[in-house]
Amino acid sequence: MSWLLFMDESGHDRKSAPYEVRGGVALSAGRLWPFVQSVQRLELEAFGCLLSEFKKEFKGSHLLDKNRFAWAAQGPAIPDPQRRKLAKSFLEKGVRKGAPTKPEFTAYGQACISMALGVFQALRDHDACLFAVAIPRTTQKPPGPELEYLRKDQVFLLERYFYFLE
Repeated sequence: MSWLLFMDESGHDRKSAPYEVRGGVALSAGRLWPFVQSVQRLELEAFGCLLSEFKKEFKGSHLLDKNRFAWAAQGPAIPDPQRRKLAKSFLEKGVRKGAPTKPEFTAYGQACISMALGVFQALRDHDACLFAVAIPRTTQKPPGPELEYLRKDQVFLLERYFYFLE
């Protein structure tokens, strides 16, 4: 059985996030394509379109930005068909440099949160395994010569993945 490990980092700019996080998602190779299809369906269900149509990438830091929560909370839950229409209009106005309306902001915020929750459900549904390490942003590099070694947190993360595969 083969597995795909997708790794990424967050907070590595050491500015606003209290921790730098490196994480990974392991998916069985046989479940990878169904997972990708599931996430694309989820995008269509949440936003009424694929974000790539608007040269946008869906990232956790964007989906779960504090503004998205504030926008989502400015009104009651919008029914799915209407939310999709308004969220897509929000994205279209962004491309045209138009000013979105309050309902469009609300719908987009609700769509972002729906998408984030859906991704976690898709990971569960496809038996993904998650790995992560967190380093306080105040951590300094150890003194000494700059050698081309992996950082300890990266080694630890890859070691967890190794034992998972074993």
